[in-house]
Amino acid sequence: MKTAHFMPWWLARPLREKALIIVVTTAVLLALGDALFTAPLEKRVKRAQGETGALDQKLRKLKEGQNASAAETQALLEQEVKLRQRLLAVQANASAIQRRVADAARLPETLRAITATVGSARLLELDLAGDTSGPAAAASGAEGMRRLYRLPITLKVSGSFEELHTLLTQIERHAEALQWASLTLDNSEWPAIQLTLKAHVLSHDPRWGSTI
Repeated sequence: MKTAHFMPWWLARPLREKALIIVVTTAVLLALGDALFTAPLEKRVKRAQGETGALDQKLRKLKEGQNASAAETQALLEQEVKLRQRLLAVQANASAIQRRVADAARLPETLRAITATVGSARLLELDLAGDTSGPAAAASGAEGMRRLYRLPITLKVSGSFEELHTLLTQIERHAEALQWASLTLDNSEWPAIQLTLKAHVLSHDPRWGSTI
């Protein structure tokens, strides 16, 4: 219908008919707009939301995996530090034992020399026999390591209280390899006091003075 004929035709229509035509035309245009624009746009929005949710889930799993990996790595590093500390402590203890073993062979002469330099203190006895029922005190399970033996020693000295105190101080200072077991004092011959020190040393040899 041409525009020149449409206007007279439109003006001749009743008001109700005009309203109905306008409503129907508007509904058709809205339906066309929804079919052509709104529906595809909603589908795109839903698709984008789904893809975003999937990406968020993947990202969350990736972060969780990274956090777990970082925690495992941190735990391994802490375990390595602890093992290194234990290794250093074991090496230090081994060095201290070896130093005591090296000093053990000179202990009899050291004890005699210390006693001779402390006032009028007298060396009554230096027994290197002791209890030999169980000489093997400790043994290393590592291949190539020599067995350690516990060699007993008993020292008896007579002197005044001050002299014995000085003697013990010198023994602590100059006979570090000596492992004390017991210390007794006997004052039955006062003013002289008899001191009995029982101890042991660690050695690679099963007997005092042995060379095997």
